[in-house]
Amino acid sequence: MKLEIFFYVFTTIFLYTFSQKVNLSKTYKAAVVEYHTEDIDEIISDDEKILIRTKNHIDLLQSIDEDLEIILFPEKSLYSHENLANISSKIPKKMENICNSSDIQFKEYLKLFSCAASKYNTSIAINVIEKKQCSPEDMINSCFEQVYYNTVVVFDNKGYLAGRYRKWNLFGEYQLTKPNIMDLTVITTKNNIKFGIFNCFDIMFDMPALNLTRDLDIKNILFPNNWISELPYLTALQVQQMWAQENNVVLLSSGQNNPKTGASGTGIYIGNQGPLDFVFIGGAGGSSVIVKTVPNLLENKDIINSTVNQVYDTDTLAEGLDDFFLLRDLSMDDHTAILMPEHERLIEETVCNGDKDRICCHFNISISTLSIIQRKHRYKYHMVAFNGVRSFSGLRNAGIESCGIVACLNESLSSCALRFPNYSEIYWPIVFDFISIEANFSIGGKRIQYPSSLLTSLRPISPKYTTWETEKLPKYLRRKYTLNQAENRLLTFGIFGRDFNRDGDLIIPNAICKSTVASYATILITIICNILFNYIKFYC
Repeated sequence: MKLEIFFYVFTTIFLYTFSQKVNLSKTYKAAVVEYHTEDIDEIISDDEKILIRTKNHIDLLQSIDEDLEIILFPEKSLYSHENLANISSKIPKKMENICNSSDIQFKEYLKLFSCAASKYNTSIAINVIEKKQCSPEDMINSCFEQVYYNTVVVFDNKGYLAGRYRKWNLFGEYQLTKPNIMDLTVITTKNNIKFGIFNCFDIMFDMPALNLTRDLDIKNILFPNNWISELPYLTALQVQQMWAQENNVVLLSSGQNNPKTGASGTGIYIGNQGPLDFVFIGGAGGSSVIVKTVPNLLENKDIINSTVNQVYDTDTLAEGLDDFFLLRDLSMDDHTAILMPEHERLIEETVCNGDKDRICCHFNISISTLSIIQRKHRYKYHMVAFNGVRSFSGLRNAGIESCGIVACLNESLSSCALRFPNYSEIYWPIVFDFISIEANFSIGGKRIQYPSSLLTSLRPISPKYTTWETEKLPKYLRRKYTLNQAENRLLTFGIFGRDFNRDGDLIIPNAICKSTVASYATILITIICNILFNYIKFYC
């Protein structure tokens, strides 16, 4: 298995590296879609439901009066509670056009996307359920058990299949199968822009995400997702910005929207310059389309002030998110924490965590404190450190190395990474005039660190107002994250690191494997675990 993956990755890198260089556009027009998948109540077939959603997707494309290079739709925007056997489709071969295909193994909705790509002269990236086709070898050995993949397909502007990516890091999704060999997918659009693709939970791991950026030097990434936001480090826009910033790539992210399950977050990010634009929709949910002219980083390596000034009212946005569901990092109670003093203007502190692999986080903070109104809710802040293994909602174990300032409901660590229920009743006496967080990390290709920030609006702080530094020492990598502009609506500011060497295998409970609504069972179990944790410290 590992040998197969090695040869596949090596071959892909070799062919890509030695392919003929063509002239590239310095900019391109891209659209990303935040999509609220409709629950269709009518008693109609699953095929008909998918066709209704397909028409809605194509209507969104039709409404864009621009010459698009590509449009990206989210993960799971076409399907909801439908039976996989009814909605899954055969996937065309690369450079196959199925617009007018008579092959009934291609679902009608897939043919419509092929036609739409050609009609509107743009590449379309859409997430579907792929039904594995039995090969002659499979037929000999019998092919009784049906296999399904979570697959992103991209049709080029002529309607041909430009590429296919099968999700490698499944988040539960027990009815779906991890492919035997990892896809390392790179597609080329009409103006010779190359895009790498990965899907949702993949962003938390090195394969295939960092294979695309570190090995292939891909500068444009497609990231469809159904992201369930988690405090304090892993809310959707927070993750998207920190990943694009650290890897210095263009990230096109399209998010599924469902505030009840914690899903939202769509944006276009220009490497370490930050977002061109992003949306995060709460309340009853909704759909939105972002269309922007995007600089191609492969041709514009020194982009200055490419991002727009983000002008919005943090409080207004935050008040509309009171009912937005958020997960809590269940490893918070394993962090080492020191309560930040509120009556000292200058604070210097070192917080360490871990045994054999110890991390020490150095905090240098300057604050201003307004008069405190006792009758109102206000956040307390803890300086925290963690170096260990945590669970992603009981589905996967991951090595984490982190330092941060985290908002908490009171002086107890167990109240950290939670929000007060009514935003209008919160008082903000603490102003962070300056923050510097610094730590040493082991050098190695199986590690990465990110600059992580979060405001009460569930938006990150723009990189324009922070500094993210790296210093290479003989045995360590020193990372330093600095806040350079005063801020008083802070939920998180810190360094979030991943140590892939300590990642664990996927956990598959037998009872859940038999579920007919596996992806929703995963979300439900995650929600229940977090609710129970707040009351009885239950770990999933």
